Amino acid sequence: MSWIRVALALIFFIIVLFANYQFDTASKTAMGFAKKDVLSFTVKRPGEETIEIKRAGNDWELVSPVADKADSKAVNEIISTAVELSVEKDLDIVIPQELGNFGLVDPVIIIFRLDNKQESAIRIGGINPAGTERFIQTDASLPNVLLVKKEAADKLVKNFFELRNKNIFNNVNENTVKKLEIHKGTIRIVLEKDIKDNWNLLFPVTADADNNMVNDLAQSLGGVQVAGFIEDGEYDPAKYGLDNPSATITFTTIGDQVITAYVGSKTESGARYLALEGERRVVRTPSFVFTKLPNSIDAIRGLKLADIEPEEVEKITIEHGDKVFVLEATLKGQVNSGQDRKWKVTSPMQATADNTIVSKLLRELELAKGKRYTDKGEVDYEKLKKKGDILKVILTTGTETKTVEMVKIASGNEQTCYSRARDSVSILEIDKKGCEPFYDIGPKHFMDRRFFPITSGGVGTAIVERNGEVFELRVAGNGYRMLKPEKRYISDAMYSSFVWTILLLKYTGVLPEADANQTGFENSTLKVAIYNKRGELVNKVIVGKKIPGKEKYYAKSVNDEKYYEIDSKFVEEKIINILKNSLDL
Repeated sequence: MSWIRVALALIFFIIVLFANYQFDTASKTAMGFAKKDVLSFTVKRPGEETIEIKRAGNDWELVSPVADKADSKAVNEIISTAVELSVEKDLDIVIPQELGNFGLVDPVIIIFRLDNKQESAIRIGGINPAGTERFIQTDASLPNVLLVKKEAADKLVKNFFELRNKNIFNNVNENTVKKLEIHKGTIRIVLEKDIKDNWNLLFPVTADADNNMVNDLAQSLGGVQVAGFIEDGEYDPAKYGLDNPSATITFTTIGDQVITAYVGSKTESGARYLALEGERRVVRTPSFVFTKLPNSIDAIRGLKLADIEPEEVEKITIEHGDKVFVLEATLKGQVNSGQDRKWKVTSPMQATADNTIVSKLLRELELAKGKRYTDKGEVDYEKLKKKGDILKVILTTGTETKTVEMVKIASGNEQTCYSRARDSVSILEIDKKGCEPFYDIGPKHFMDRRFFPITSGGVGTAIVERNGEVFELRVAGNGYRMLKPEKRYISDAMYSSFVWTILLLKYTGVLPEADANQTGFENSTLKVAIYNKRGELVNKVIVGKKIPGKEKYYAKSVNDEKYYEIDSKFVEEKIINILKNSLDL
């Protein structure tokens, strides 16, 4: 071979190599367009009908084999995957006779039509022996065969069912539905949201509904998906039990769109046939579209004893037999964010109330529920009142008064409570656990038993003296310092734990005066003091001896002459733990 022929062969080799290099580097992505460029595309699957999909605003529509909405999520996944599809390897030129080795003789073909009136096709073939990649060809790569990740290529290979819209109800969920009507057998239930987004029954009774249950029902039904499409040609409601449906569901959305669905008979697999009013199409749906519907009015009716907003209550009157006591808020009207409504006992005596306990009562009333609604004629409420233990809780806001009345009936060792529902007709049965806490309360239950009536943010200094050792923590600028038994900065968490343990100290009872030998105050081993940020003493509590026969200790305050009892856990556990933690840190 002459040197000229060798040189020509070398030049040809370099040209081919450069061309392949150009393809590999310039075509790291298999397709050369952007997502926004795609106007429509065609999917051709071997042995199946051709699928045509086109853009419709921000959504996608099926053009063939049927005209319908497309599954936008599935369509967008195809386009995004095609745009981002990376070439793992270029297998160079493959002659047509070898395409069968790559599954490319009769491949899945997707033809994208772009806004520049160009077309770009991808042919998706078989899987490589390792099972990690798939063979493809694109218009730009022909006649070369490319390898791409199998996981990515699989996202392109979608069938007609996957590409068809399977949402039965569009824009139906707990936030968009304002009215819901259900017919199931002989039951008809109508529900509607009020201006506070609470659900109310309009039929067969006017009453409140269980918000959580109705919202869950609206969300579940609104999100139901087609399990299968019935393509029988002629629309035949009787064939699928839709001429006399098992149930009818009507949604009214906040945009006043009315959507009615008819639930038909069961399929062999236990699913349900369903059709929308105004559409000549039957679909299969999961069975819950029927089983989730309520079987009775009580199944969806609210069982709450009181419809209250705790922050709006300004006065609480509790009547139990011939005893009456009253709690009143010191702040009336709308309470601004960051403000606490202070409470006081105004009858039968005057005393500061524990805000935490009052708030807990209101919260318990807000959440209190009955066990069930009694059947008509099952209970004579007026007769129960004559022989039962009656309790009334009267709640007064700035605009209205609401009363919760309970009657407790004892039968042997069993106790059951009843309450007239808010419709003033139905009777709620309440189990012992649900009503007993309200029967156990009295004026003293609400009294403020704190030794240190101050918020943690108002504390300037906290001091504990135990067994002759002094622990002193103080606010220092934007941080906190320990001054005794050693000087150092401490963490926010350490300071909060120390202060809150002290602030939560409450007396459990007031004791008669006793002699010094009995109380042990003169030789006290524990003293606790809190000062505010102005350096003023809030209170100092001196702890004496343990009370014989009780898990209590004697305690007294420098602010008065009374003797108190406190829980032993504060002395024997809580104080010891915070002192130990302050030293460990």
